[in-house]
Amino acid sequence: NTERPETVTIGTNELIGTDPRKLPPALARVMAGQWKKGAIPPKWDGKTAERIVGHLKDLLAGQ
Repeated sequence: NTERPETVTIGTNELIGTDPRKLPPALARVMAGQWKKGAIPPKWDGKTAERIVGHLKDLLAGQ
């Protein structure tokens, strides 16, 4: 399970399940440099607070 399923969808993270036998081959792939090419999820740019403030200003201006 992951609280960030979008990172699995775009390849940044990979879930291998709960079977401990799956860990050694997965770790071997990573150690050999064979991993998925991931990406930074949309809007994970460090500007979340700025966007929230902008939305709050818009909401308050509309009252």
